[in-house]
Amino acid sequence: QQRRNSVSHYGGAHNINAWLTTMPLDRSTLAQLQSEALADDLEIDEQRMCKWNEEDVRNYFESGGKQLPQWDNTPIVSISHAVAPLVSPAQCSAAVASAPSPSPNKPTAAARKPRLLCLHGSASNTEATMFQMIILGLHDIDPQNSKCDCDFLEGPHVEAAAFDSQLSGEARSWYISSQPLEIGLRTIVEHA
Repeated sequence: QQRRNSVSHYGGAHNINAWLTTMPLDRSTLAQLQSEALADDLEIDEQRMCKWNEEDVRNYFESGGKQLPQWDNTPIVSISHAVAPLVSPAQCSAAVASAPSPSPNKPTAAARKPRLLCLHGSASNTEATMFQMIILGLHDIDPQNSKCDCDFLEGPHVEAAAFDSQLSGEARSWYISSQPLEIGLRTIVEHA
């Protein structure tokens, strides 16, 4: 009965079962998830996050630190009487003490510009795409004035004719019928 009461305080059986069956996340896993979400500006609170599952951590980093697990508002102590903790409080405290403090020079999530991968259309090139992004107000000749960090990538296939006769530079495409689609996709994936 005590376990059932603790589970209801924790947001329901589904959340607690996920918590109980998930191994605690270590600092390196938390750092990897932080890096994948491009959330280097968010601090890793290992004492708190070691109790979350991987999905909760991903949601937290991808939301800019705004989305917390629903059950996280209840102190972990409420469940410690019902089941043995997966990680001791001493282990979590030691991990937090050894964690580096956030760099004061890193931009906050709000200050960071959105990053865009800009791909041109068929028989075009990055010059045309750059012009289109300027018209949309997302890019500027001076990158410091741009609203976004635009990353322009050229297609792997050279076309005989451009979509527009005034296009300067080579006309390129991501796919041509005589070549496998994988060539263009591989170019994009390798760039990332």
